[in-house]
Amino acid sequence: MFKLPEEERSELGKVLVRSWTVGEIITAVGTVGLCVRTFEEIPSTTDPRFPEFYTLIADKMDMELSPLHPD
Repeated sequence: MFKLPEEERSELGKVLVRSWTVGEIITAVGTVGLCVRTFEEIPSTTDPRFPEFYTLIADKMDMELSPLHPD
């Protein structure tokens, strides 16, 4: 694993990290009216047991669906 020297790290800006679950991401996509066409989990090249990244393709549908759990 490569580590930057401390003097170089101190020059870097702050980074906000947010760890979303896959469920949160897919729910957010559906909440804004998108329909998931495909969702792929791409395995890591260094350890295929873990995903390296995900690909999600969604379409905007021009129809209104009733909620599964009405208020």
